[in-house]
Amino acid sequence: MKNKEITKAAFEQVEKEAQEKKIAEIKAIVTETLRKLQETKKKIKELQEIEKILKLDIEDLKAGKLDLIAERQSKDLKAKETSVVVIIKEKEVIKEVSPWYWPYQITWQIPTLIHNYCSSESGMTISSISNSINIDCATAKSATIGTYDIDGNIINLR
Repeated sequence: MKNKEITKAAFEQVEKEAQEKKIAEIKAIVTETLRKLQETKKKIKELQEIEKILKLDIEDLKAGKLDLIAERQSKDLKAKETSVVVIIKEKEVIKEVSPWYWPYQITWQIPTLIHNYCSSESGMTISSISNSINIDCATAKSATIGTYDIDGNIINLR
């Protein structure tokens, strides 16, 4: 009878240890899943910040407000890094000219973006787009309007 009780107790002990091992494994899975979820949420937040900056750039270009883009880029390093161009207000401004026509220097962040922009459909060539140009708010506003084909997705800006 003693052997039977010892065997039963040993069996219960092994069963309990196996159950604890399974619980520990599940807790490890949950911990790693929560860690990955948290990392994903951080990435989503970063991407939403990038999206916000790019949308602001488009809206300001549509409105011809190069000054707002230049100001945002001068105050926020993230905005400067995120934008596809860097916009800098020219130092010397003729006071008699309306701020609407003050010159801004626009420089592509990554020269390869120039090549992505050029397509045979638009009739533009790589040589017709420079790495850096001077432009005013009125020109930016009028030039932004149009239909854009982005990877088969048609976007109309008005």
